[in-house]
Amino acid sequence: METPTADDRDGFAEFNRLNRRLSGLDERGLVLSLSAFAEDSLGELLRVFMREHVAAAGLLDGFNAPLGTFSSRIKAAVALGLITPEQFSDLENLRKIRNKFSHTWEDMSFEDQSIKDRIESLSYSPIDDQFPATPFDKIKSSLAAILIEIRVTIAKIEKENLQTKKIGSRLFSGLSGNSDGEKLASANELLDSIRRKFRSAEPKEQEFLLMIKQRLLLRVILAAVGASGEDSIEFAQLLAILESEDWLKTG
Repeated sequence: METPTADDRDGFAEFNRLNRRLSGLDERGLVLSLSAFAEDSLGELLRVFMREHVAAAGLLDGFNAPLGTFSSRIKAAVALGLITPEQFSDLENLRKIRNKFSHTWEDMSFEDQSIKDRIESLSYSPIDDQFPATPFDKIKSSLAAILIEIRVTIAKIEKENLQTKKIGSRLFSGLSGNSDGEKLASANELLDSIRRKFRSAEPKEQEFLLMIKQRLLLRVILAAVGASGEDSIEFAQLLAILESEDWLKTG
């Protein structure tokens, strides 16, 4: 499919280009082309919606990728709300028609009753005013429209930053104690413990202890927010120690 230009914001120019691409194909060529366009478009739709991570590429690309098939992409797209139930049904019908054509070396036609029934059940195109008088016209106009709708959704996700948001979280504990003074005492006690262990620890354990120290820094910052008076000053002093390169030598 050609890359849309700035004049294609409503999708109609791309719809017309796609229709021209599909003109002149026989029934098998039409089905296989529409299926290939749809599979690629669904892959791009899922890619732009997912967060940028190597795991996302692994889901879509490569041998045995979980979302590397037409079937899995259709299911994932509807499960994530990226296509409507009607689009899901139409794409599933296209996939099953595709399988009929691709899994046999014998002649296959839209006159085959099982294929004809699936084409009959396709939605009419919302952007084509011409009645599709033949099964060829029906599948061509219906699926071409869905492909444009998918392209419009891709553009919307990119333009409006609708990529899926991170909602996962990790556990985070505060400092023990009911008062600021008790929290300061527990923080200092933990820092002293980290220092003692660090001096005799092996490199791997030292790496772990540095992580614990960084975690303590965050816990102290959180506790210091509501502190006042002398406690506020002591929290600031403790933060300065935790952020210092000489934290191990202090105390």
